[in-house]
Amino acid sequence: HYLGVCCGAGPHHIRALAESLGRHPPASRYSVDMSRHAFFGTDQRIRKIQSDYVVKL
Repeated sequence: HYLGVCCGAGPHHIRALAESLGRHPPASRYSVDMSRHAFFGTDQRIRKIQSDYVVKL
């Protein structure tokens, strides 16, 4: 139940790792909402041209 990281890891790295493991620490409120990201998001408001570009990546 421990996670080993290097000395260069910051709190945001630890939070991201915890979230990727399905945990939601109190600091999760500071995480970015990736569903609204211009290229990688899934929000319906993303323009079609942007989502089509992601498919090409």
